[in-house]
Amino acid sequence: MIKEWNYKLKLYLNDILLSFNKSYKMYNNNDKIIYLNYANPTRAEDWISQFIEYYYGKSLSKKIAIYGVFGSPKILKRKSNRIKIFFSGENLIQHNIYNTSSSDKLAEIFLEKRYRDFNEKILSDMNLSLGFIESNGKNMFRFPLWIIYFFKPNSTYQDIKERVDFINNIKSIANINKAVVINSHDNWGIRTKICDDLNDTLDIVYAGKWRNNTNDLWKKYNNDKIKYVSNFKFNICAENMDAPGYVTEKIFESYLAGSIPIYIGSNNNPEPDIILKDNVILWDCINDNYDNLKLIKKLNKDEKFYYKYFNRPKLSKHASEYIYDYIYNLKKHLDLILK
Repeated sequence: MIKEWNYKLKLYLNDILLSFNKSYKMYNNNDKIIYLNYANPTRAEDWISQFIEYYYGKSLSKKIAIYGVFGSPKILKRKSNRIKIFFSGENLIQHNIYNTSSSDKLAEIFLEKRYRDFNEKILSDMNLSLGFIESNGKNMFRFPLWIIYFFKPNSTYQDIKERVDFINNIKSIANINKAVVINSHDNWGIRTKICDDLNDTLDIVYAGKWRNNTNDLWKKYNNDKIKYVSNFKFNICAENMDAPGYVTEKIFESYLAGSIPIYIGSNNNPEPDIILKDNVILWDCINDNYDNLKLIKKLNKDEKFYYKYFNRPKLSKHASEYIYDYIYNLKKHLDLILK
């Protein structure tokens, strides 16, 4: 109990410090785009800036502030003469809580605070809020992180279609009958659940910080995750937590690597209009996964069956349209506030 209260106190003291957070300017573009609640702009924020630059360029007359979750929510409430855009690549929706022995109580406290700090009422002050949150028809628009990882800001429909076709036609070249997992933590115990369930069925290589038992990813592959994972028949790629609509780049990276994803996330229904379930092993965080274990044994034993299983299409025949709609709708939402 004392440990929990000390942790809570640390979080609130951290908020006080973060309330003095500085802005970070993107590019050298006349101070038109700044960042708040970011230690540094990351790939996602850089993508959004490039998107705005591409579509509006020199015609952009309004100044923009892009807000994140790595700081105090009080910054979002401050008055500003800028267009206020919020983007989070982190989950802000209540996640599923499972009875796993390895779940981290302190991490749970941290997340609950984040959910309270960046709730719908706070985000309603934004001109536009993006992330895993569901669209409300007003200023909130679901724009999941994986789009930013795999599609350029200036992607046309044809670009998207070619990328989708490429993913669907990837063939596995895996030659190691093991699973690989690359993660820095397992604060909510779902990766532990998968790995412990597989303990007597499949050898597992832990190539990240969590449970690490090899340095090959860094030493031999220069931290090229996709190239490294391509050696393994299975990739344990569960999300950090299981929450509705929370789908990051993990399952798509597994496809690009040519490795069968073993996955938990988004109530085990990730992007249902886009991702096919024919070559994903969806792990049950509550039950014994007897059928999954039986399937993995067969996949590991029967090489012909394995390659047939993976080499089927991964994304739906309408995936290109759905992805294009995300990008088109982002442009449409920005038109309303920037023109």
